[in-house]
Amino acid sequence: MVVAVAHLFRHGQRSPYPPPLSESAAGPSIWTSRLSPPAESWNLTASAFDAQHLTPHGAALLRHLGQYLAVDYRYPDPCAADVTLIADGTSFRDVQSARAFAGGFFGRRSCSAARAAAIVEATAAAQPLLLPLVSDDVEAGCAGPSEADVLRSFGGDVDALAAAYKPQIDRVGSLLGCCSAEAVSGVEPFAWGELTLSELSELYRVHQRVMCVVLGGRTTHLAGGSFLSFELRYDAPTSVAPDPDGGWRVVGFFTAATVLQQRRRTPLVPPHPPPGRATVLDVPYSQFRDLVLAAVDPRCVLQPLRDTTARLRDRAPPPSSPLDSTPAVLAAAVVGFACSLCGVLMVRVSRPYLQMP
Repeated sequence: MVVAVAHLFRHGQRSPYPPPLSESAAGPSIWTSRLSPPAESWNLTASAFDAQHLTPHGAALLRHLGQYLAVDYRYPDPCAADVTLIADGTSFRDVQSARAFAGGFFGRRSCSAARAAAIVEATAAAQPLLLPLVSDDVEAGCAGPSEADVLRSFGGDVDALAAAYKPQIDRVGSLLGCCSAEAVSGVEPFAWGELTLSELSELYRVHQRVMCVVLGGRTTHLAGGSFLSFELRYDAPTSVAPDPDGGWRVVGFFTAATVLQQRRRTPLVPPHPPPGRATVLDVPYSQFRDLVLAAVDPRCVLQPLRDTTARLRDRAPPPSSPLDSTPAVLAAAVVGFACSLCGVLMVRVSRPYLQMP
């Protein structure tokens, strides 16, 4: 039985950042002889484009993901579900993303509007303890990886790393600054018409790998059109198969729409194919707690959450029933994993009677 779920999203597709030493991401740039698409190609006003707001295309993708989750979890009435949406209130595109998700998940216009108005927008003035979990602008006293950490993550041989990805690096160089965001943006033609979707996907995978290396293994990126889920499950142990964790497990999933589904803004519910989903974690509660606490740097956790993680480190026993201490278990998931993401939308679903197939 699924007791509660935490879904972690990055913000939806936005307009690109300007290249270094450039005032805009549209038009000419000192980095390439090619012209980047104007704001109109992204269906944004000039001011929204320059502020990196959510694009209409990105909003549609998040509505599809919201609709998919409502159908996948078989809610008779999503509007009656115990759901909390949390977004980085300091980033307008994150708030836009939460509103778009609500429009898909809750469906009915009156319900969607009411739930969108109830989104928890974490800022320094409101919900400051949540802000480090959903923003990449809060350091909370913890430092990034040192140069030694970065070198150690790939063996310290920069030439060997460059050689491993030389074909892809050369291809990007030949395109003079092609950016992967165009592949799922609806902008025509993406990559100036010189790459297929599969070629661009391969370059994006290299980009993700290099980002992971640069950040010392602490990559902050969930790709657009994807999300990470942690389900807290409870099954009453039997005398035949006693369970030291009292029947508690945590199951993690990574769900992602394909590049083509994103590009075409294809709905993700029948009769259309669903997004891909992979199980990335399926462990007893105690093992999940150990994995989470090993990932948490106490310096990065503000009070009183720091004390909560300390109590969890003291190996408090698992809750005795599906309704006890669920918030503490979900807090462990969020502290351990969400704090390493940037600009996320967090969806908490708590529904003790939810049955999964």
